[in-house]
Amino acid sequence: MCTGGINVTQFKLSTHQMMQVGDLYQKSIKQWADLADNVGSEVLSNKLAEASEKISMVTSSLQDAMAELDRLSSEGESVTITPI
Repeated sequence: MCTGGINVTQFKLSTHQMMQVGDLYQKSIKQWADLADNVGSEVLSNKLAEASEKISMVTSSLQDAMAELDRLSSEGESVTITPI
């Protein structure tokens, strides 16, 4: 990482990887939710739906962070951003 700044490439790669993990979690939760529906447990189904919603919120926040980094790097804000 850069001293006093953000390494844009590392930030974007890391953020993209976290978003991919979120996608994987969503797929897995959907599979478990389908199974939970077959079991008939409303509590389990609700908990899985809640987890899915929270993962969506995390992914959205990561996308917002990526957009803010793009804004900062294009507007030349008073932060040090070092593209590699």
